[in-house]
Amino acid sequence: MTAHAAGRGASARVAGRGGSACAAGRPRTAHAPGRGRSARTRIEPVAVADHLRSLRLERIRPEDWVMIAVAGVLMFDLLVLPWFSFGATINVGSATISIGGSLTGADAPDAWLGVLAVISCAFLVADLTLERLSPETTVPTLAADRLTTRFMLAAIAGGLIALKFLFHIGRFGELALGFWLAVLLVAALVALTRRARQDAQARRAPTAEPAPEHVA
Repeated sequence: MTAHAAGRGASARVAGRGGSACAAGRPRTAHAPGRGRSARTRIEPVAVADHLRSLRLERIRPEDWVMIAVAGVLMFDLLVLPWFSFGATINVGSATISIGGSLTGADAPDAWLGVLAVISCAFLVADLTLERLSPETTVPTLAADRLTTRFMLAAIAGGLIALKFLFHIGRFGELALGFWLAVLLVAALVALTRRARQDAQARRAPTAEPAPEHVA
C-alpha cells in the first residue's frame, strides 16, 4: 500500500511538471485591453484621409473655399433669415390684439427675385467646384471664360437683390437683419470674383521685354 501511494505521488509530480512545461511553452493569446481599439482609431483617420484624397479636395484653393463659404451663407440668408419684419395692433373693444411676422428674401412680395439670386449663387458654387475637381468637364458659360462667368453670376445676384430693395423702398422701415447681411455678402462675393478674374488676367498677360539699349 505504501508502494502504491509512493508511485501515485510520483506520477502526480510528473504530471504537474509536464503541465507546467506545456504551460510555459504555450504562446500567450491574450491581448492587452485597448490595443485593438487604439489600432482602430489609428486606421480611421487614415481611411478618412484616403477618402478625402480620392475626392481631390486639395485642388480647391483657400480663396476658393472663402468664395464658396460666402455664396453658401448668402443662399442661407436668402432662404432662412428674415428680410422684412412687420407687425400691427388691432383694438377690439377693450382688448388689444398684436399680430406680426417676417418674410425671407425668397418669400413674397417678388419672391422670384430672391429665388433667382439663390440660383445664381448655386450655379457659381457648382461651376467653381466642377472646375477644380473635374477641369476636363466642359460646361456652358456666360462669357469667354469661367472666371468671367462667375463674376457675372455674382453681379446678377447683386442686381436681383438691388431690384428687390428698389421695388419695396417704401417699406424701408421694415427691412430686417437678413437684407442688410445680404448686402454685405453679395458685395463681398462680387469683389472676390472680380479679384480672381483680375489675378488670372494678370498671370496670362505677357511680360514686356525691355528694349535693347543702343550704344552710341
